[in-house]
Amino acid sequence: MGSLDFASCADIALNTLMDRWYQFGKGTWSGLGWWNSANALEMVINYSFKRPLDNNSAIIRDIYDNGKNKYLGNFITNYYDDDGWWGLALVRAYDLTQLADYLKMAESIFNEILGGWDEQTCSGGVWWNVTRREKNAIENELFITLATRLYLRTGNDSYLGWAKRALDWFDQTGMQGPSGLINDGVDLKTCRSNQKTAWTYNQGVILGGLADLHKITGEYQYLVRARRIATAAMTNLVDGNGILTEPCESTPDGCGADGPQFKGIFVRYLSYLHDWELEFLSQSSPVSLGISMREDREFLATCESFITRQATSIWNNNRDGNDTLGLHWAGPHTGADASTQSSALDALVGAIPF
Repeated sequence: MGSLDFASCADIALNTLMDRWYQFGKGTWSGLGWWNSANALEMVINYSFKRPLDNNSAIIRDIYDNGKNKYLGNFITNYYDDDGWWGLALVRAYDLTQLADYLKMAESIFNEILGGWDEQTCSGGVWWNVTRREKNAIENELFITLATRLYLRTGNDSYLGWAKRALDWFDQTGMQGPSGLINDGVDLKTCRSNQKTAWTYNQGVILGGLADLHKITGEYQYLVRARRIATAAMTNLVDGNGILTEPCESTPDGCGADGPQFKGIFVRYLSYLHDWELEFLSQSSPVSLGISMREDREFLATCESFITRQATSIWNNNRDGNDTLGLHWAGPHTGADASTQSSALDALVGAIPF
């Protein structure tokens, strides 16, 4: 079978997502959770950068106008990780539209999350929610990445300071283990990794912050570290054919409402990392870097091969006659919803340039 036209595949799958599940006027997808919706929005924006939608600004505004009035208002909930997802999606909305409202809201969300930073327990880190009973990898990765993205767009040094401070705390917990993979969270009794599941999205979000820190500081260590995490995930969180597989996929209870979103998030951030590496190398030379560029080129090729492998398997093995995309990227198709569709679309959109 010849190679797929990933742009056409993404067109079809996005039309299915919007026609089947999007509720215009309500600013949401039917059956999709709050934090999942932020990720679906970011995917749609990424699609729009590559395949401009005639109504992308209207969709973003519909989601924005409805979303800011939900829960506690202004995209704020009792969960700091949910807030972080919306902050990142709104930064991306600003990138596409250049409307200041979206960036200002993202800054307001960051300030809200900052209220969850606590140094009384384990010397730092953002709590998972306002009950202050858990500190996990994801909300802290989101905090770091949102901080770097806001710094790059505002030049406000406080964002960079918080990103470095939070990454230092993250490192001292040992949540990134010897294999390079990042575990789920912190044991508050030991202030070290809880050694629980290494979910795919935990390997993804941090790539954004590390790539940004390299972009900001020029310190190559950040790029090396991002590459190590990405490589560990591409090697260890796949099946025998190299297709991303979440641990929950094989359990009797499945992946619930959250797990189906995870794999798309990893591929999205892998794509962000790939794009930055490509831009960086195009601006550099072995002499200016003082290092060999072979490893960088090999990593780029690995990313491209990995992303296209996911997209090809999704389209060939995980699609039904109605062009819905399910949970199991390796197949078989066992049903779909807006979460599985938008997550799979992250991979199809990521594959468009290849």
